[in-house]
Amino acid sequence: MQIHLWPYKAIYVGTSPDNDVHAHHAIQICIGLDKELSVQNGKTQSILIGRCILICEDISHKVLAPDTQIVALFLEPEDEQNQHFLDALRQAVGDGISAIPLSDIQLGCITQHLLADVNIDNVWRTINTAMGLVNWTSQLSLDSLLFQKIRFLEFSR
Repeated sequence: MQIHLWPYKAIYVGTSPDNDVHAHHAIQICIGLDKELSVQNGKTQSILIGRCILICEDISHKVLAPDTQIVALFLEPEDEQNQHFLDALRQAVGDGISAIPLSDIQLGCITQHLLADVNIDNVWRTINTAMGLVNWTSQLSLDSLLFQKIRFLEFSR
């Protein structure tokens, strides 16, 4: 199990934990690394199956993926930098719980970026490319600068 934190973003990599129906304010993107996963809508009880599933903020849900290696990406929806990506993502797949169409090659790229050298910029870029969404160049530069500043502050203490 690995957990990586950045300002306004987080990644969990590992076996899907057993969880009850819950909701949180973060946008969640779940990716099944070794097989499809299922997400149950807590309100309608409907189940969506796919390799990559978007769960919008404040949506009651339960991830159903026993013994599945997953990546769970969490984005703070109030962050100005995240809002551009999230707005475009919502326009592409809608609100609520939706499947994101990632090819095997794109899933492989995400896995490589996460397991070899955790590179959140490349993960976001891969998802952006798959969805044909907004240009992330400016956001990635800002995120990178902010991350470097935080690392500098941590090491200077």
